[in-house]
Amino acid sequence: SAGCQRGGRQRHHRASAAAEMVKTVTFTEISAKTDICEDQKKKRWTPDPYIIFTSLRGQVGSSKDHNRNTFKPKFKGPYKLALGGPMDAEQIEVALWDYDRRTDDDYMEGARIDLTNQATEGTGTFKLSKGGSVTMTWKISGRSLTDDAGLGARMNITQISATDLPHVDGRDGTVDPYILMTGKTRSVQENWEVQRNQANPVWSDFRDIAHDPSGYILEVWDHDTVEGNGDDIIGSVELRFTNTGGEDGEIKLRFPGGGSLKINYSLDVSPDTDPTAVIDDEEKDGGGPVVMRKEIRTMDRGEQERFAAALLKTMENKNGPQTSEYFRIAGYHGWPSDFCTHGQETF
Repeated sequence: SAGCQRGGRQRHHRASAAAEMVKTVTFTEISAKTDICEDQKKKRWTPDPYIIFTSLRGQVGSSKDHNRNTFKPKFKGPYKLALGGPMDAEQIEVALWDYDRRTDDDYMEGARIDLTNQATEGTGTFKLSKGGSVTMTWKISGRSLTDDAGLGARMNITQISATDLPHVDGRDGTVDPYILMTGKTRSVQENWEVQRNQANPVWSDFRDIAHDPSGYILEVWDHDTVEGNGDDIIGSVELRFTNTGGEDGEIKLRFPGGGSLKINYSLDVSPDTDPTAVIDDEEKDGGGPVVMRKEIRTMDRGEQERFAAALLKTMENKNGPQTSEYFRIAGYHGWPSDFCTHGQETF
């Protein structure tokens, strides 16, 4: 939402004790771009930004690191953030704040970033909540030995180019495109930054991402510089990338509303790199279907409705009240099953 977020005297000084945790992430060489002014209501004056990183285990960053009078701050780091144990989540929040000498510091914009499917070391650009972006280099220490192996096959996107993108927000001939690409069954999301006033943009920044065998949703958006108007979608398409054995490949497509897109990539899928290529004995014998774990937010509408219908089916009573399968399973951790100590006063 627009405006400033205040909570008492906003100041950030102390870093979390990252060294005490098993798994940490260190951020260096950070650069950001933002259009948020110091006076956010009247949209005037240049801000003095600094950056804060937050995880479930701690927070790092300091107002002492603020850049004076700039919309393009840079922070050399290092910022070392605790993530917890080897199997704990690798989700972090990054936020830009405006340092104010005499009053509360003001929240500018931020993003929630999931590093789970990222390589142990890398550099990436992430879109912020109000149209800005942040580019940073990271290194994760303390992952379990199976973490990187579990990433499976990797895909490299070397360039994306678009041609004749239409303007969709009413401005004559003006389009400020950017790209979002989201995995359908894996927690993967990549974004390519805004190209100002460009109907034929080229994004040449190299991306190394986790391969999703179910495909991706690729969206091209038109960024709106007027606060409150919202960005407009130019086109959306479902993509599946063909195995190229590590060689260069190319995908060309057209959007129904006009404009075309070309993606240059390489992908090497083999039994050694792709976990989906592993077939267990039961599948070989035709003993059962393939089961895939998914987050509800990654399912399409049909899959979500089938899941909801199955859940409601378990709630149907078979022989009077409290005889449903749902009730039986729910009772594992307490009355009436008394299956485990969670249902007893042992804490």
